[in-house]
Amino acid sequence: MGQAQPRPPAGAGSAQSDGALGLRRNSQGEQAQAMLQQLLNDKSSNEGGSPLRRAQLQGYLGLVHTERGDDASAIAQYRLAVEVLLQQALHTQED
Repeated sequence: MGQAQPRPPAGAGSAQSDGALGLRRNSQGEQAQAMLQQLLNDKSSNEGGSPLRRAQLQGYLGLVHTERGDDASAIAQYRLAVEVLLQQALHTQED
């Protein structure tokens, strides 16, 4: 049987992604990956709401994938994050 994935509490703010990064720094990348993925999947959460916040979470998830040696997944997450950041930069430039 697989280990239960940690689930962020309802209404969690950026403390949840900070917690996931703490897990990453403590060599608990699998748990960090699960928490960050859950935050991204939970479209109703404060964490996954804004495009910029989603990009930040995707960047964090990319870091976790990089540290775990999963380069293809890391690149996919970085690509998603950079795309949003570039769109935001273009939008800001137009204003």
